[in-house]
Amino acid sequence: LLSGASALRASSATFAKSKVNLNTYSFDQYSRDYGRSYAAGSAEYRHRAALFQSAVQEIHATNARNQREGRAWAAGVHPFMDWTVEERRSLNGYKPSRTHRQGKGVAFIHTEASASGRAASTMNATVRSFLSETAPALRNQGNCGSCWAISAVEAVEAQLQRQGVPKSVKVSAQALVDCVPNPQHCGGDGGCQGATGELAYSFMRD
Repeated sequence: LLSGASALRASSATFAKSKVNLNTYSFDQYSRDYGRSYAAGSAEYRHRAALFQSAVQEIHATNARNQREGRAWAAGVHPFMDWTVEERRSLNGYKPSRTHRQGKGVAFIHTEASASGRAASTMNATVRSFLSETAPALRNQGNCGSCWAISAVEAVEAQLQRQGVPKSVKVSAQALVDCVPNPQHCGGDGGCQGATGELAYSFMRD
């Protein structure tokens, strides 16, 4: 895994998680943070601002539900808060494999440890500690259906950092998008048209 990951090191654009107070975070600040250029007072501005406010309420509702149910993750500011439902759906392209067979390259990420006996509070503390200290910055896939590649490199980077590898070491999601073959069209047609994490892990392993 280490040798495979070393061959794919590259710097790439990332989105650092914004630590903002959602109660005071404005659409104008969001527009500055994410490079929007809507003309103030225009119909487009008002439309996007309304979408943004709706997204803020969704984040509040999600976090309240997570807290009630003891879930460890929290929703936050993201680049799609001013997108319409149709625009968000345009990013969806995953097609499940018909065979549902497990790829050969996923065995090394399996663990025998069971979390069933752990208290929720212990799990929450562990997850929050990991996210705050070692989790890699999140990448933005843009309009490319490369979630399969991005999720794979995020997982690999997280494991490398847990083993003491510096955060400056990056695994290239772009290399996976460009180079991973997908002759059986698992999860899509390959590249930005979709693939699977199993293919990404196999490529890095080999």
